Amino acid sequence: MGIDDVPEEARFLFLNQEICDARIADLSQVKTVSDAQDCMDWYWHNGHFDEGHLKFLKLGYRLIDTHPDETGTYTTLAWILASKWVNWHENPSNEFGGEKRFDEAMALLERGRLANPEDAEYHRDCADTIDPFARHYRPDLLPYVAESYELALRYEQKPSSRLRIFLSFGISYKRQKKWVEAFEKYKEALLIDPENRVALNDSGFILRKLDRLDESLQFYEHLMASYPNFIEGMLGKARTLLAEKESEKARAVYENVLQLRSRQKEALWYLNELNKTDGSAIQDYSDSPAT
Repeated sequence: MGIDDVPEEARFLFLNQEICDARIADLSQVKTVSDAQDCMDWYWHNGHFDEGHLKFLKLGYRLIDTHPDETGTYTTLAWILASKWVNWHENPSNEFGGEKRFDEAMALLERGRLANPEDAEYHRDCADTIDPFARHYRPDLLPYVAESYELALRYEQKPSSRLRIFLSFGISYKRQKKWVEAFEKYKEALLIDPENRVALNDSGFILRKLDRLDESLQFYEHLMASYPNFIEGMLGKARTLLAEKESEKARAVYENVLQLRSRQKEALWYLNELNKTDGSAIQDYSDSPAT
């Protein structure tokens, strides 16, 4: 019995390098989505260094040639092209190998955008895929990230999916230290889910960065009312209180943190500092050396 005699949903159980390499040698054998994806999965888990991942790419290109609506394939291939996986060798330390194929990755994403212009999930995945590379290596691509999130919002109608997009968009702007833009996206998220923990916590943080301390504290109070044992929120509230020179109130929050987590480093560090001073000399409350 050959693999063609096996039900399609069970064929992956019979795959081996011989079968997958045969498909690579004659791509006309790759006719269905599973023909490509099963071998792609095999190469991903069994191919080592350059060879296996280059075969993965070849199958991926075949898949989008025959099934251009397989949107997840575009972003998966782009991630691999933009990462060090493609150019890995036995000692890949400190190697950003994918930089040489970034233009290919972006061309691939643009191809997917043209083939699936109204697919909100595809636009969101494009933004999520490129965002970390844009922030760390190619800041010129940050407008592409924002444009992709905007396209996702244009075509997405489902509130829960729009919430996820607004949160991702806000996180992207926050990581770029674009505080005002990030806050606007979090406000949109909170219109959908007023109790969203990420949006409340990050809004408190951003407003402190903008020196809007009273508003920051309001967000933290709301956060603590909904999530009273959320340590990250408690720490954020304490930092805002320190910024407002409310050292005793901050002390009480840090003591509450230690009730929940007795070895929490930031709380221990700040309490030690507060025991040495009235709090007015503590300047770097947003970025504790203990965190």
